[in-house]
Amino acid sequence: MHAATAERFLCGLAPDVVHDHSLAGPLCASARTAPTVVTCHGDVRGELGAYYRALGTAVNLVSISWSQRASAPGLN
Repeated sequence: MHAATAERFLCGLAPDVVHDHSLAGPLCASARTAPTVVTCHGDVRGELGAYYRALGTAVNLVSISWSQRASAPGLN
């Protein structure tokens, strides 16, 4: 519900960048003109990493640690 409300709000704005911390929000990233960065708050080696890979270049990821980044070097 929160991601849908935020997306509706963003449609009325012209942001320079969208920084998302949710799982649902990045699904709308490809429809935006502003770039979207997503902070990864979990283990990106398993299903969460596969989810972010499926989003392709629609999102750019921000890791919470060097360890997390090293565990999935192929993610944006």
